[in-house]
Amino acid sequence: MSLLYYRNHLRFLKILLLMLCCTFIVQGCDSSEFEKRQTAMNTGNSSLQKTSMLVTVTLDTLPGGLLKSDIVKVSLTNTGTTPRKVAARLAIGYEDSDEREIYAIIRDRATGNIVGKRSQLYDREPFHFSHAKELKPGETIHTEFHLLEWYVIPEGNLEIRIVYDPEEAAKQYPEITAHKLVSDFVPFAMKK
Repeated sequence: MSLLYYRNHLRFLKILLLMLCCTFIVQGCDSSEFEKRQTAMNTGNSSLQKTSMLVTVTLDTLPGGLLKSDIVKVSLTNTGTTPRKVAARLAIGYEDSDEREIYAIIRDRATGNIVGKRSQLYDREPFHFSHAKELKPGETIHTEFHLLEWYVIPEGNLEIRIVYDPEEAAKQYPEITAHKLVSDFVPFAMKK
C-alpha cells in the first residue's frame, strides 16, 4: 500500500479523534452525566433543578384523582448541603405577570396542551427583602392557593406543575438564588 494511503487514513483517524474529544469537552461531562442531562431534558426538567432545591405540589383528591378541594399546596425544600437564600413569599401569579414567585402550568394529560387560563388581574406589593429567607439544608417552606380563584380550567383528565421563578426578586437582591425550579406534573381530574 502506498504512503499516501496511510497518510490519508491517519489524517482521518486524527480528525475523528479530535471530533470525539470536542464532543466530550463541549458536553463538559462523562457519559453517565450526559445520560442524566438527556433524561432531564426529555422530562422537561432540563437544568432547572441544578440548585439542590426541590419544588413539590400536593392536591387534595378523591380516589381516582378527582379534585376534592381546589387547594394547591406548594413546598420548596433545600435538598443541598449549604444554605440558600430564597424568595420565601411564594406568591402565586402567572408566567407573564409581575410580583409573583410561583405560577402553575395546567395541561391536558392526553394531548399535553396547556389548558389553564388566568382568571384574574391582581395588584400586589413589590417584593421586599423581608420576603426573603435563608433555607438551611433540609428546611422547607410552604404556601397554598385556591386553584379555581387563579385559573380557569376545563373538565377532564389534567395535570399541574408549579414553577418557582425568583428571577424578579433576584434582580433586586442578588443574594437570592435566581434559578427557576419546577415540580413534577401531578395528575388530577376536574368535573364541574
